[in-house]
Amino acid sequence: MNELATVDLRTGELIARDVPLSVTADDINLEHRLAHQSAESAVGHAIRCGHLLTAKKAELMPGEFDGWVAEHCEFQRATAYNYIKISKSSNALDGSAIRHLFPSGHNHRAQYTGEYEWYTPAEYIEAARAAMGGIDLDPASHEAAQLTVKASHFFTDVEDGRMQDWYGRVWMNPPYVQPLIHEFIEKLIAESVSGRVTQAIVLTHNSTDTLWFHRLEEVAARICFTRGRIAFIDPQGERCAPTQGQAFFYLGEDATRFDDVFKKFGFLR
Repeated sequence: MNELATVDLRTGELIARDVPLSVTADDINLEHRLAHQSAESAVGHAIRCGHLLTAKKAELMPGEFDGWVAEHCEFQRATAYNYIKISKSSNALDGSAIRHLFPSGHNHRAQYTGEYEWYTPAEYIEAARAAMGGIDLDPASHEAAQLTVKASHFFTDVEDGRMQDWYGRVWMNPPYVQPLIHEFIEKLIAESVSGRVTQAIVLTHNSTDTLWFHRLEEVAARICFTRGRIAFIDPQGERCAPTQGQAFFYLGEDATRFDDVFKKFGFLR
């Protein structure tokens, strides 16, 4: 058995717990169910579930983890990565990290789906590639999304793009849940101002009432408001119907090229 630390939420004390040398789906699903049964113990069970998932991922060959979760777990892949993220978060004890596990009350723009992993259809990715001349980095991504994005480099929930250095031509479809969307946008603005990011295209909902939307508007050279709503793709490959329209933000020096490519999707401002 391997030993790890989890949190007793009532006292704030760290408790040593064992992780089996070979993690089973039963171990993981039990912690998932316990995390949902009691608000008092949710954080501790979520952290342990994340540790177990991390250990299972290490047992598997590269690329096998998503398929294993889909086949054996009682929750979706995006939730698995949320558990892993929570188990590594310094904010887990105060409860801010666990909101990403149960975002339905905080993520009305995603129709109370409980997920914020929505992938962009290929036609929009190819438009971004054409407008910027390539995609060097996708900082808020997933292995499955890269079958379409094909960025030179990408970060998943595990690497946490907010903690990494960004560079070059960036494509970003940020997670549509607070506080992540705001944090990713602030990161993009900082990297753009620094000059490390030379161009960027960001796809978001047209949430003109939000602070993060206004922050992006302040630095964007152009915005394309889509005609109709984009049918995103969920982790199971199904089309999703968002409750509102979308917007593409362009940051960079070649707004004319962006206009030429994106004008077919909606109106520009």
